[in-house]
Amino acid sequence: MSTKMLRDDGSLDQMVLPDLDSPSLYTKEEAQKRAIWILDHFERTFKTESAFYLTFCRLDRNDIAFLKAFWNLADDWAVFKRLCRLHKIKEAKR
Repeated sequence: MSTKMLRDDGSLDQMVLPDLDSPSLYTKEEAQKRAIWILDHFERTFKTESAFYLTFCRLDRNDIAFLKAFWNLADDWAVFKRLCRLHKIKEAKR
């Protein structure tokens, strides 16, 4: 990619281009770095469904859309469920 879209810590520089929620815009290493940066928000969160949901709601919409495309999921709720499974958090039955 010719335009540097990620900061050194893996966070997205949203001043570069809008609508950066497609992993195809990144190299494989950049896409993984961004996904890790997004997932890092949950490492500092209490390991309960409600704490994860609050952290999920505070994520930027582009970050949620990026994870949805990165994991090839259908909707935002599927992203939340995947995050819970990654951290071995049991979800309440809906």
